[in-house]
Amino acid sequence: MNTHKVAIVTAASRGIGAGCARELAAQGYTVSLMARSESIFDLAKELDGIATQGSISSPEDLERLVGTTLTQFGRIDAVVNSFGDPPRPDLLEIDDAMWQENFEMLLMSVVNTSRLTTNRKTRTVGNWGIRGLGLNHFPKSLNP
Repeated sequence: MNTHKVAIVTAASRGIGAGCARELAAQGYTVSLMARSESIFDLAKELDGIATQGSISSPEDLERLVGTTLTQFGRIDAVVNSFGDPPRPDLLEIDDAMWQENFEMLLMSVVNTSRLTTNRKTRTVGNWGIRGLGLNHFPKSLNP
């Protein structure tokens, strides 16, 4: 089993997610990264971590990410739920499909990752809190 602290970072191929991954690796964490882009494998190699290609909007991809991390390292000490910035059309232009897509990305990805990493049997993440990135950002996306 890995003796280093292990962090999962989603949407880690660029931007804030990649920055968080680099900082965690610099602080001694082993990183398990996920993004839709194939470039996630290059960043994982650079940071001596592992990568899972997938989407935060897919519960199956999140399950694969957490499962792979636990199989490889036996623990999860931190989770960074990062995601891209959705389009911000006028409120009246948002159709049902866009509402659902943003709901899945901004809120349910955080809920699903939190559920998976705080399983009552494994208690994989110790002291943690939902930072509310999805909850805080969702209303702002309605007011461009």
